Amino acid sequence: MAQVYCLGSLNLDFVYQVDSIVSPGQTIKSLEVQTHLGGKGGNQSIALARAGANVSHIGSIGADGIELRRNLESNGVNVQFVRVGEVRTGHAIIQVQRSGQNAIIVEAGANGSISEELIRTALETAEPEDWLLAQNETNLVPWAIEYAKKRGVRIAYNPSPFDAETVTAVLPYLDLIILNETEGRDLTGESDPLLIIKGVRGRAPRLDIALTLGGDGAYLASNEETYFQPAQKVTAVDTTGAGDTFLGYLLGSLTRGIDKKNALERASRAAAVCVTRRGAAASIPLAVEIDS
Repeated sequence: MAQVYCLGSLNLDFVYQVDSIVSPGQTIKSLEVQTHLGGKGGNQSIALARAGANVSHIGSIGADGIELRRNLESNGVNVQFVRVGEVRTGHAIIQVQRSGQNAIIVEAGANGSISEELIRTALETAEPEDWLLAQNETNLVPWAIEYAKKRGVRIAYNPSPFDAETVTAVLPYLDLIILNETEGRDLTGESDPLLIIKGVRGRAPRLDIALTLGGDGAYLASNEETYFQPAQKVTAVDTTGAGDTFLGYLLGSLTRGIDKKNALERASRAAAVCVTRRGAAASIPLAVEIDS
């Protein structure tokens, strides 16, 4: 089975339950506050592992983030490429309102101090059928993707938080892009899902495209076929981590040899379960819950 190397952020998430997300100039009271172990990269690595994939995380934390590394390891993620440095661990401030919608501020911290040497060391062990997964919450993303591609590794990319310069730099190297409708609109200027897919394909004709639409479902488009999966109807309590869960289960399923249609359906089921629970990594379901 192929290995996934996840170059990704590791954050301490400070989650505030609120009646409504704060507006400019407004001061509000928090109903509750909790600290969770998160970061988009960490969530995606755990989702991959819980989906049944072999995953190694590439990342950096400070001394205040040791529990993040322990959490990855306890979830079956290889942590030999998670370095502890002098820079404080990255963190996120997350507001979650009663409807489940959220707003997030991210501080990179140690996620911005990953070295080329660490990435080289990790990818020295990669085989051509393996994958590098990256998002935009660490430094060196374009460099890492280009380096991995030169080694023949397949590339999956989640353009979040969206950065047009980074997306433009990496598009020619990608095998799979996973994006939501907002990122798709930012990338193509289109709002219709099929036009977003067409716009992305116009810039990268051989690219597989996964487009998530929240409660409206998700698409997975390749040169051969375009699949649509309606979202399961659930009562959402917290959408934090839903996109990371979808991504981890989609890519994790593909690495296990599951066909694209069923991988999309499995990822959608996992995301539906995720939004019925609070937290980020803590809300990601186990494979036995999804496959039973």
